[in-house]
Amino acid sequence: MMENATTALHGMGECDHVVDGSGDHMEDEFYNLTMLLVFLLATWVVGKLAVKAKIPSLVGEMVVGMVLGPELLNVVPFPLALTLVGEVGLLLLVLEAGLEVDLAMLKQIGGKGLVVAAVGSALPLGIGTALAFWVARIDIIEAFAVGASLAPTSMAIALNILKVGKQLHTPCGQLIIAAAVIDDVVALILLSMVKALQNDPLSPTDFVIPIASSAAFTLAIGGFAVVGMPRLMKIPVIKKHSESETFVNIAFFTLFLLAIGLMNATFYGKSSFLLGAFLAGLCFCTVGKIQALWHSQVKRIETWMLRIFFSCSVAFKVPVKDLWTLEVVGFAALLLVALLGKVVTGVFGPSPPQVLFPKPTVFFTIGCAMSAWGEFAFVVANTSLDLGIMKPDTFASVVLAVVASAVISPWALSLTLLIAQKERDRIHHEVNMSVRRTGTEHKYLEVDICCVNRWGLVDGLIDKFHKLDLSVLDFTCTTLDKYSISRLYLLASSRGRGTADITSAISEFCGIPHESDDDFGVLPESPIPSAVFKQEDLQLQDLELYPCMSIRPWMGKNSEGEPAEMQESLHKFTKRVNSARKLSQRSARSESFVEMQNSIIRSAQQ
Repeated sequence: MMENATTALHGMGECDHVVDGSGDHMEDEFYNLTMLLVFLLATWVVGKLAVKAKIPSLVGEMVVGMVLGPELLNVVPFPLALTLVGEVGLLLLVLEAGLEVDLAMLKQIGGKGLVVAAVGSALPLGIGTALAFWVARIDIIEAFAVGASLAPTSMAIALNILKVGKQLHTPCGQLIIAAAVIDDVVALILLSMVKALQNDPLSPTDFVIPIASSAAFTLAIGGFAVVGMPRLMKIPVIKKHSESETFVNIAFFTLFLLAIGLMNATFYGKSSFLLGAFLAGLCFCTVGKIQALWHSQVKRIETWMLRIFFSCSVAFKVPVKDLWTLEVVGFAALLLVALLGKVVTGVFGPSPPQVLFPKPTVFFTIGCAMSAWGEFAFVVANTSLDLGIMKPDTFASVVLAVVASAVISPWALSLTLLIAQKERDRIHHEVNMSVRRTGTEHKYLEVDICCVNRWGLVDGLIDKFHKLDLSVLDFTCTTLDKYSISRLYLLASSRGRGTADITSAISEFCGIPHESDDDFGVLPESPIPSAVFKQEDLQLQDLELYPCMSIRPWMGKNSEGEPAEMQESLHKFTKRVNSARKLSQRSARSESFVEMQNSIIRSAQQ
């Protein structure tokens, strides 16, 4: 079957599609153009329909490629050229993954992100390899390739669901994204190991060299991205011109030049060239203007190229006619057991160290989000097939399993978030009843904290509140400049401490100056109200945060007809922080900006 597909691919890549045997070049060219447009349109339409059905668009795009591609109808012209375009889309995806890394968020989450990523990669790798080797009786090399295909997590799928569920800026959401970012790096290292499996005979150095090479590149280039690049941007000459269009264009050109260089370096260094693209993006993740330029000029091109990657680079290689045999479907169903290795990562959900198991909604939010296989799973499987490590039937089973997870996981995550929302509605009702019947003011608290970001801050805060006999009902957090900004809703126990004690303890933990003995009102009039909470008052020149906090009674609304008030408040807060984040990219140049404005005004008056 694979030989037939290869023959079709090469045959269609070398010459035009012959329609009626007349050899009329113009007619053949028109046919090819028409079928290409039909294929691209079908890919776009079916992808959109999949999204409407709450299914990732890549599933619909792959279906179009499998039906219209060489393995079935064989009506798509120039498949080799389209496959190459899809590979470029993959490179752009990996480059963007590095560019979108939020170093401040990774710092805020701390070591738990590393643990979730490590466990969420190692368990599916081991389970998938064991199932393929012991149950399906596949040789160990191919079995390892199967396990490696099941290790990555799809950050794009989880990200979309968390955004819709307004959970992206909660500790759970931040932990999922942090783990998914690290998971991408692990997947790229596994990809380099899979490439080493093609060597015959295999030796221990075939595994050691790719791992050592990948680790060396990651530590060296990653260290420069974290430490060196921010310092480089603070050099007076660079800082002076960092906002100019010329500088941004030069930096953008440098990004792609560095990507090409690191791709070659990692490829010839026995690692994965995709790791080089990721590290190139990572080097520019702290340069906000580059990200803005990427979204305005590259994002749509990347989106279309990724459609071609899934519908051509992956789908064209699936043996469609053999896809629904009992052996292929049975093995695919068996591989879904490896999802358990992803789901169990929910035990590492945000909770105090004294609590062994997080709340069920927290457990399943993390577990379901991490269990979505996606882009990198296809990349590893696709590479294994191209290298001859994985057989076509095995590849078909892996593709079926990955597609199934891409459908099941978003539905499960959406259901979990719906249950969590109902739980928040219940809490809201309890707050209303407590305030209405007993006039309780200090049982439910709303806490705002702005402090210098540090490693593992989120878990530290949760643990600190637990020691103060306070239950965290909801928690949203984000980063702005060097600061971490959080809003928490707390439930005080019957033996809970007074707010003055809470303020003192949290101020000490977060390094916030505390000179007031009042229960409330620690939060100063500025800068947080002007920079974050009151978006309408936001001013460029006033955007200077400093450590401060506020603790006040959370009264809710004296109305039972206002559901999810807490979540709405959190969502508004997040939107305001994001608005402040965008403006903070210009705050470093605010004085020059004001001077430029004044200069223009003076010139106009002359």
